Amino acid sequence: MGTPSSSEIRYEFTPWDGTPGKPFDDYETALLNAGSRSDDRSWSLPDHLLAQDEGSAGGPAIPGGAAGIKATAALRKRQKASNKIVTLHIVNEDIVDTMRKDHFQNGLGACHLCRDAGGLR
Repeated sequence: MGTPSSSEIRYEFTPWDGTPGKPFDDYETALLNAGSRSDDRSWSLPDHLLAQDEGSAGGPAIPGGAAGIKATAALRKRQKASNKIVTLHIVNEDIVDTMRKDHFQNGLGACHLCRDAGGLR
């Protein structure tokens, strides 16, 4: 067994191939478990992917003033980081291409696309 090349993708969990049902459910469970570390505002990537973090539809509103500037920056970081982990673990190029076009650097939007395609929700 040789040393991995720099272009070899290292998955944190089994990637999803776009198959609906149990394969998607397994992917979503692994996705939510993989990003459980909180940021400096105490929100995690799963919080964001479930729209429960600060600034998301199901979470508290972004505060005003200087705290709001920090909260908005943290929300953008969660959007980008969650997009990376969502798209990295999908091997269906059609789904990834749609994400790039319609949900660029928006992990929550990309996750909704996956749920529509795979979760049949």
